[in-house]
Amino acid sequence: MKIALFGATGATGIHFAQQALEQDHEIVAIIRSPQNIPESLKTNLNFQTVHASIFSPSDLAGHLKNVDAVVSCLGYRGSEAWPLRTMKFYYPSAKAIIQAMKEAKKRRFVAITMWCTEPEPDQSLWSKFLFRLFLGRYQDDMRAMEKYVDTEREHIDFTIVRPPFLNDLPPTDVDFTTCPGRMFVPGCLAYISRADVARYMLCCLRDTTTIGQTIALGM
Repeated sequence: MKIALFGATGATGIHFAQQALEQDHEIVAIIRSPQNIPESLKTNLNFQTVHASIFSPSDLAGHLKNVDAVVSCLGYRGSEAWPLRTMKFYYPSAKAIIQAMKEAKKRRFVAITMWCTEPEPDQSLWSKFLFRLFLGRYQDDMRAMEKYVDTEREHIDFTIVRPPFLNDLPPTDVDFTTCPGRMFVPGCLAYISRADVARYMLCCLRDTTTIGQTIALGM
């Protein structure tokens, strides 16, 4: 499978690319800067990079014409994440990617958001408070992204993965616990490795039962 990968210079994206290449997939990494890409990826014949703006459908469409699927591991770190700032990253980038996919006539899309983009009735008040305090703008922007992607289900075969907090531990072979349609996975740890998230996203590409679903992920 030939996969267009967004966020290939981030930790989750690097894990995804490495695991996909190990399974003999091809990666087209759509990036702004090659500085953070490991040398092992740069020298792999099945890994190529192209430069484009993630907010410009016209920039992106041409790079998607010869791929089988599109994966977004995009993440954001910066001052816009704090509660008094408005974040405009996840929704506008997803909108541009999907518009480019439609122009290129591509359907399969797997992306990542996070747990609790909206509160749930059985979520504790303390959890709701902490998420809102520290991740409120992430929640708003990611939820806008999720809602937009859902409106495009006629044109896009999407899977959105909602993991808990991410860490940098190595991948495991532990089975995943998933809750389609839920904002979190009750009884699971509130953290997961980026490598395991990448492993699950790669599984989703092969699993057609995940199409059209937004899935809370846990272990």
